[in-house]
Amino acid sequence: MKKVVFLALYPLGTAPSQRFRFEQYLPYLTEAGIAWHVEPFYDAAAWQLIYQKGRTLAKALAVLRCALRRLVFLPKVLGYDFVFVQRGAMPVGPPVVEWICAKIFRKKVVFDFDDAVWMPDINIDKRGKWYKFYGKTGQIARLAHRTAAGNDYLADYARQFSPRVQVVPTVVDTEKVFNRTKNHSKPETQNPKLVLGWTGSHTTLLHLDIILPALRELEREFDFEFLVIANRPPTFELRSLRFQSWREETEVADLLQIDIGFMPLADNDWTRGKCGFKAIQYMALGIPALVSPVGVNPKIVDDGTNGYVCGDTETWVARARELMLDLEKRRAFGAAARQKIVGHYSLASQREVFLGLFA
Repeated sequence: MKKVVFLALYPLGTAPSQRFRFEQYLPYLTEAGIAWHVEPFYDAAAWQLIYQKGRTLAKALAVLRCALRRLVFLPKVLGYDFVFVQRGAMPVGPPVVEWICAKIFRKKVVFDFDDAVWMPDINIDKRGKWYKFYGKTGQIARLAHRTAAGNDYLADYARQFSPRVQVVPTVVDTEKVFNRTKNHSKPETQNPKLVLGWTGSHTTLLHLDIILPALRELEREFDFEFLVIANRPPTFELRSLRFQSWREETEVADLLQIDIGFMPLADNDWTRGKCGFKAIQYMALGIPALVSPVGVNPKIVDDGTNGYVCGDTETWVARARELMLDLEKRRAFGAAARQKIVGHYSLASQREVFLGLFA
């Protein structure tokens, strides 16, 4: 029996990147007769602390404690055939753990990443953080038995260091989780207004600035709501704005309030590494998506078939207006969107690709 240890960064069920990149595949590993164990870097106490404001010394001590715990666990890797590393075995420092696993223990390292993690997020961190050792992304790819990249842009970067690179898109479970579709002829709630919407985290809220002029222009013509589902409310003012806190247990029901989903994105080296996940979520639920022409977005959204690709304010306004006025088009685009995700960006569609990482 093959055995896989996942050297994850976060506790199970706490981080979207892990939830959609490998946690939802774990039952498939069991079905395939592959034994697995997830060993997070952060324990529960450190995880609760690390994203609080301030408390720098306490955070540093927590990271040091978790690093020592990781090193204590390291000899147990000898009992596994594969070592799966998502983004990095440690959040700081060079890839010492990965080097030991590959070169000393002679284990097959499977490296997975779904962002341009070889650079700081230039949208929110202009200086970067030296202690994260961004250059280790290429070093891990060179050490890895296989590298799983979330899109072609990321895969092209990894191929500079190794030919053993496989594109594995970020996907949703369309059978057990995203298994409902928007009923465009009847609102999911008692809200009579059309709902334009966006979902994301506080780190990506800044991209909404791109569509604010379009939304304000649409407000002069339509009475609608712009629903923002996130872990922190936006700071801008918008007459149509309604904020809702993101919760995993109600994620699908909350998204189903949306009639038209938006995914604006600035165009830069960091955002080109994004995996289009907002669009995938909308489309899986039969919601047409309007997206920026950045990175993988035009590959996910077939312009004029299941959504629209919008490059400027005039286009955002025109395409949103078109869908707001045409119920049948929203319904047709939504059905085509669902079909696209089931075929190419669903958990079932990528099952064999993921299992192939451990061949």
